[in-house]
Amino acid sequence: MSQFIDNNDVFEIVEDFPLGYIVWPIGRANFPHPGYIPVARPDRSQAFHILRDDLKAVKCADEDEALYILKYASMGGYGAQEMDKAVFSRLVQEWREMETARDLTAGQISELEPIEAPGLYFFWNGQKLTPNGLYFSSDLRRWHHRPDEYAGRLYTHFDNALRPVYGQDGEQFERRGLACVCARYRDGKITDFYKG
Repeated sequence: MSQFIDNNDVFEIVEDFPLGYIVWPIGRANFPHPGYIPVARPDRSQAFHILRDDLKAVKCADEDEALYILKYASMGGYGAQEMDKAVFSRLVQEWREMETARDLTAGQISELEPIEAPGLYFFWNGQKLTPNGLYFSSDLRRWHHRPDEYAGRLYTHFDNALRPVYGQDGEQFERRGLACVCARYRDGKITDFYKG
């Protein structure tokens, strides 16, 4: 069995996130193993405590992915109880989609096909307005007191603020693979993409 030993804590190295565990948000300084994240079973008898007798170290694709997950787990507004296997899996997928978007060159972005999106709108002073310039969010909004935010949600800049843009279904429009990309909205289509 491969393991890390840190002070009195023993972490068994595993490939998959174990069921019943949460990410232990102790940060990289307290868990100095690049490419891995610490996970533990929560102590159900005491809030904000973990059981230290069966710690695991989950292998990530790389250190950037591990840091992304550790940062998410330790940010304000999210309790450790919420950082379980389902959230971990979503974060891994989100990180990989953002990596794909980051790898797009300006030329590739400018050649993207228009996206059919009739009826996009945003709210301002109680009115539904049609956006013009569009921005697919990065993950940075999450670290600014928006734990529900993730990359690829659509915004428009209006009256000195970013405002969420909604589709006909009433949900905020999103395309995670387009994080940090800007575009125009014309004739019911998202078009004229460029690097934001």
